[in-house]
Amino acid sequence: MAGQSQTARTRRSLRFRLFCAANGQCEYCQRLTLLPFGTLDHRIPRAKGGKGGDNLAWCCQRCNQRKGDKTERQYRSKLAGPGHCCGLTSATPAIPPQAADCSGS
Repeated sequence: MAGQSQTARTRRSLRFRLFCAANGQCEYCQRLTLLPFGTLDHRIPRAKGGKGGDNLAWCCQRCNQRKGDKTERQYRSKLAGPGHCCGLTSATPAIPPQAADCSGS
């Protein structure tokens, strides 16, 4: 796209790849999270030495905010307890994304 920096294109491409890899679902609560509403989260927070790459996860804004500077393991243990932020469990069925073509064709 004309007028966009290489960094912006790379960031958008990374978001799309992680969205597709997660089948459009938050990697923490399994809620369908369409591309415009999802965020990239550091599994190990940057505040605790986490970097990008394999450390990134697709998630809903709510889980990202609630996770804060917890590690993925710390946050997942909170999800298993009462009062889960999204009211879902790990047994929630997968819902394929309908708003994006992740097939690469």
